Amino acid sequence: MTPNAERAPALRADAARNRARVLQVAREQLATGDDSLMLNTIARLTGVGVGMVYRHFPNRHALLEALSAERFQQLVHEAQAAGQSRIVNVTSGSVRAAKRSFGAVEPFRCSSTPAPPREGLRPPTSRRPPARSRR
Repeated sequence: MTPNAERAPALRADAARNRARVLQVAREQLATGDDSLMLNTIARLTGVGVGMVYRHFPNRHALLEALSAERFQQLVHEAQAAGQSRIVNVTSGSVRAAKRSFGAVEPFRCSSTPAPPREGLRPPTSRRPPARSRR
């Protein structure tokens, strides 16, 4: 990631409030067990236009990524606070809180996310079989 990609343009106050409200409604949807994250439904529940939701989150994967990044940032702040106050056990409590927040939701898988290993299957080896010649 480039340094410029990390810097997001500053949002107007109302846009920042709307974005935060969309994230809050999406978080509540996930907490109730609804992992569909349908942007039209979230826009309706939030009370904003669908275009505003799609402007901030082009698809549901972007919304889930924003929720995950927000939670990860909270964990980082808690870990930093734990380091400063010499409390070691805060991280395990944060991990438990993260599991409670997202425990009911199976994460979306994309082609870059490996599937969990299945019982009875061996992991792939690093050796390749010799190539056969085609005749």
